Amino acid sequence: MVGATGYTGQGLLRILGRHPRVRLAVATSVREAGRPVAEVLPEFDGLYDLRLCSLDEAKRRPVDVLFLAVGHGEAISFLSDYPYLSKTRVIDLSADFRFRDPAVYQSVYGKAVPAGLNRKFVYGLTEVFRKQIRRARFVSNPGCYVTSVLLPLYPLLARRLLRPDGAIVVTSASGVSGAGATPKSETHFCEVAGDYSPYKPLREHRHLHEIEAYLSRFGAKLVFTPHLLPIKHGILSDIAVRVKDAPKLLEEKIMSAWRNAYRGCAFVKPVAHLVRVAETAGTNLAKFAVRVDPETRTVLIFSALDNLLKGASGQAVQNLNVMMGWPEETGLLGRI
Repeated sequence: MVGATGYTGQGLLRILGRHPRVRLAVATSVREAGRPVAEVLPEFDGLYDLRLCSLDEAKRRPVDVLFLAVGHGEAISFLSDYPYLSKTRVIDLSADFRFRDPAVYQSVYGKAVPAGLNRKFVYGLTEVFRKQIRRARFVSNPGCYVTSVLLPLYPLLARRLLRPDGAIVVTSASGVSGAGATPKSETHFCEVAGDYSPYKPLREHRHLHEIEAYLSRFGAKLVFTPHLLPIKHGILSDIAVRVKDAPKLLEEKIMSAWRNAYRGCAFVKPVAHLVRVAETAGTNLAKFAVRVDPETRTVLIFSALDNLLKGASGQAVQNLNVMMGWPEETGLLGRI
């Protein structure tokens, strides 16, 4: 694993430590190289007898599967001279390979990604692209906000059950861990406690472009406003879709479409009640509900998941299970 001490890396450590088919062989940290995992992260005392290593050392040690839990641009850098790439499965949790068009990634993130390498990656929204993931050797994990929006919307738009009459309006709120483990003044406890604030609205947030990249085939455009919640982890997204006709029975049609699309999926749960962040925190679950207002012709979808698990590390291990042909729930059931 490259990047073991960030929040997504810690999530991977937590899940892989209980996974019966995995043995962690390598874990890197730029700042903590040489120190035992359990010394840097005491919660793993007794679980990992392993020292953190440098990136250069990791490149000298072949592994069967490589998780990249690093910042944007760092996955490209690591893989560009990784000598075992042809023999290794790769699951990347950064945004480096999420866009089919490298030019879009460069315009959004300001970094160049080699087109040849980019083409190797399959988009890792597990329940939607499971068939492709099953055959893949390289998987790019989706963003956390993106997962909360695509999972409920994708099957409804794909089946033309929803035909948006204008832009889809998404209002999302995430726990502070979504900003990463590196301390920042705006995510300091004294700044976020007791508050609720928007940031990077409209087209400023990078995840908007990722969502639209996968909904553009349906002609969808979004108005996206993320917010910061004074909690550690979790996401709640409210998705408002104006349509030309919204009879009340559309609610049951949407629920039926979700049940059909996600039949047999252990980690996607359409529910009748209004979902809350606490229901999915600490799990690999995504839950969503729907309400329809005939008067304003509005379909309102509520979507909840844990940004560090189903939105990052949990979905990454779910993709590992699919790639390896293991039961998809392995290591992921219950509270993590």
